[in-house]
Formats: sequence, structure tokens, C-alpha cells
Amino acid sequence: TYAGQEAFDLIEQFLNKSLSGEQTLKGICANKGHAKGKVKVLFSGYDNFDTLAQAIESMEPGSILVAETTSPELMLACKKASAIVTNQ
Repeated sequence: TYAGQEAFDLIEQFLNKSLSGEQTLKGICANKGHAKGKVKVLFSGYDNFDTLAQAIESMEPGSILVAETTSPELMLACKKASAIVTNQ
């Protein structure tokens, strides 16, 4: 389980370099369950609707959504996701 700065550092590793092999990300669970799928990281600004819409469009149904937080702009992505991982 990761929390605080340790969790932030782990997420930074995912965003900043290409990882090979199986990786596991753990944290505090808001809703119990298990999910397995391709990860889609949405880190574009939520105010840039064109870029965000393209990112959500490219997201495969059943993907695991990774984002800073959820917001109304991400509801379509949330519906496509089998699981959601947020920083908040």
C-alpha cells in the first residue's frame, strides 16, 4: 500500500517512463473489487476539451482510468472504465 509522497513518486514513475513487465499500483480502496485491463492515463488539462475528447475517444471500453480526480468532463471516460484510480 502506498500513501502520501510514496504514492506520488510511484505515479510519477508511471507518467515519466515506459515500464515493462507487470506493475502493481495499490492504495486505499473506495469501493471493493478487482479489475484487470489496459490503463488509460488522462493527464491533459480538463479545460482543453478537444484534447480531452480525443483522449477519451481513444480509450477502450473496460480500461482502467487513471486521472488526477473525477469531474463532469470525465463522465464518459468513467462510464467506459472497468476501474478508476485517482490521486484524490
